[in-house]
Amino acid sequence: MNSDHIQRMNTVMNFIADNLGEILTIPVLAEQGHYAPYHFQRVFKAYAGVTVNDFITRMRIQHARKMLLFQSGLDITSVAIVCGFNSSANFSRKFKSLVGLKPTEYRNKYRVTSSLPKKFSPEVYAEASRLQIRIKETPPMRVAYVRHMHGFLKSGMHPGIQQAYSKLYRYLLKNNALNERERLIGISLDDPYVIPIQSCRFDACFPCDERLFPGEDVCIRTIPGGLCAVAELDGPRELVWDLMHYMHVDWLPKSRYELDYRPFMEMFGQCAAQPGTHVYMPVQLKA
Repeated sequence: MNSDHIQRMNTVMNFIADNLGEILTIPVLAEQGHYAPYHFQRVFKAYAGVTVNDFITRMRIQHARKMLLFQSGLDITSVAIVCGFNSSANFSRKFKSLVGLKPTEYRNKYRVTSSLPKKFSPEVYAEASRLQIRIKETPPMRVAYVRHMHGFLKSGMHPGIQQAYSKLYRYLLKNNALNERERLIGISLDDPYVIPIQSCRFDACFPCDERLFPGEDVCIRTIPGGLCAVAELDGPRELVWDLMHYMHVDWLPKSRYELDYRPFMEMFGQCAAQPGTHVYMPVQLKA
């Protein structure tokens, strides 16, 4: 797929993610990407691997799953409305088709408590015991990014993610926009508890200013600011997901904060001179 289609498809996907509670029709989304509706649907499926409507449903169910677990005060109908479903019955049916349980069953089975699950490996326990989590207000951040569409490997990072960073690095170098003091940023856009891991998308990002414009397969977006729980990891980057899960299920329930629904970020150095991986879990003060 050429660069122009990639730019426009990513714009549409970002719009969907930012407007899940709204009515998202084919004409509205086609207009966001500057397509005719029929052509838009064909290009979207070629890029995403699923239809537009299936993609929207996946995104809404991902958001709903987190709300069910981390906002116990919301009833099922409220979760359905916030996530853009026209009825709790439709929400329940779609949720079960993707997750395997009805929303109420899922909430009851996986309700988050402050007791640490026993599934973690000794490496995760050891790393978790060293975590020092601090709260940081992060400003909005303009980034250049290359989107990896082909998921992760169960055994570790997909080589396509490294290729995405390499492509981004070459573009920044070509445009004299590479700042060696900045850290690389990774954003996981999908929830492996809902979407097959081989279909989870990933944005390889780097901070940039207004002088850099999109081009080739490199897009530009602004990551929203806000409060984040920040932890620095000394262990291998392969532990990032497990440690993020640990922060969700052990640290978060004991804290004064609740989950916010901005995507979590990981930041890591461009070279050995910038050791450690910093993970940013978006949070907000409990109401």
